[in-house]
Amino acid sequence: MGILQIKQITKKGHSKVWKIDSKQKLVTFGTSRKINMSSIDPSHSPFQAVFENKNNKWFFIQFDNHCKNPCIEITDAFKYEFENSCLEFKMIEKPEFVSQKLDSVHTSGPLQRKIILVSRGSKVLQTEVSDVNTPFYYGINGTKHLINFKNSANWDHHSIEDFNFKSKLIQVEDLKGLTKLPSEKIIDRESKKLVYATLVSMFALIFMALFAKKPEMAINTPLPLSAQNIIVKLDKKDKIKKPKNQTTSSKKESAPKNQAAAAAPPPSSNKVNALLKGAIGARISQLIGKVSSTDARTANVIATAQGIKAGSGPSGRALAALGNVDSSGRNWTGEAVGTVSGVGTAGIAGGRGTAGLGSGLAAGKTGSGGIGLLEDESEVEGGLDRDVIAQYIKSQLGKLLSCYERQLAVNKDLGGKVSVKFVISGTGQVITQNIVETGMRDQTTESCMLSNISKWKFPEPKGGTKVVVTYPFLFNTK
Repeated sequence: MGILQIKQITKKGHSKVWKIDSKQKLVTFGTSRKINMSSIDPSHSPFQAVFENKNNKWFFIQFDNHCKNPCIEITDAFKYEFENSCLEFKMIEKPEFVSQKLDSVHTSGPLQRKIILVSRGSKVLQTEVSDVNTPFYYGINGTKHLINFKNSANWDHHSIEDFNFKSKLIQVEDLKGLTKLPSEKIIDRESKKLVYATLVSMFALIFMALFAKKPEMAINTPLPLSAQNIIVKLDKKDKIKKPKNQTTSSKKESAPKNQAAAAAPPPSSNKVNALLKGAIGARISQLIGKVSSTDARTANVIATAQGIKAGSGPSGRALAALGNVDSSGRNWTGEAVGTVSGVGTAGIAGGRGTAGLGSGLAAGKTGSGGIGLLEDESEVEGGLDRDVIAQYIKSQLGKLLSCYERQLAVNKDLGGKVSVKFVISGTGQVITQNIVETGMRDQTTESCMLSNISKWKFPEPKGGTKVVVTYPFLFNTK
């Protein structure tokens, strides 16, 4: 099993390297997009040559009729000269993975088994592990062959036609004995110490967390502002004795005062109300202010909008606390006054009509360009006629040209050849599309092209098969 390394070097100094595995029997070489290895020498033909692996040997076969030796066997460090380039070959040996691993395995155990490996060329066909005395049979072309291996610790080789058979003895462990392994084989002494230390530390942390005395936390809850400021002090006062020599007129004059005093609350109640008002008056006024500001913000601001310049009119009640809004957005003074008469604009495409809609939604600037088809370079594979495909594509060129002309407004020198490869399903719908070659290198135009191509609907192909199309488009400015 090996790998063939091929390096192509041109006279201009360009180089390219390929690596071919021996599993690949035929590898094509040339300048066509359909071959396996693309040559970097422009003087080569689309199908210049082919590399063939036969009987674990590589051959270089050329399709040139003027070549004196069209079939050459490739050897290590071989070099082939062309007119403008050369090919250098190198053999890289790749060891058989399964055999290499089995050769390096050294096992020991109470049971002895026989391992068998069947291969053909560089491909492994079968591996088997069986008892030492069990015969091994293998069928080739309908004939069953008995392979007699020697019971040896080294590989015993046999060959039938191009099939190779290898076998040797190995020592394996009994599966039943794996369940009875002593603890010394499962884990070593150092690992045991580490496990025990980890467990002890975990139990210690859990014990400390469960039985540790929790500190008493003093809860200092601050008193409300109103409770801190209220101090009620009731003083007992002696009753005021009225003089006995009061006249009846003074009694009549004091009668209304006594009635007012009887209607008013006692002095102690007035004092408590005054203290409460002094303590929480400021807090209540703050709450009232917040409620008022919330109400102001939720009021309806929009009154009329008859084409007034943004920021030039009054702001309304919701912004009264901040002021009027001018064009700079920094003047907030006064309160707006207006009438609710509906919302309307007199500008372009306003609510009063559609007269300004045309000028407001005019198309952007585009360039002027042309598009052409390179039908000689097109490729069609499938059940649709080339002329049918070309006729449909010509009917869709206007949309592709629109994609190109929009970008000409950005880049007036935009142009070049763009080759698109797309697949037509059995129903005629384009199911996949992609850019295979581009000289334009403009992602916006190419994405627009692919978006339009994905919507194309061709006639149904013959037999309902898929059709693969590669079509080049040439864009240039007028």
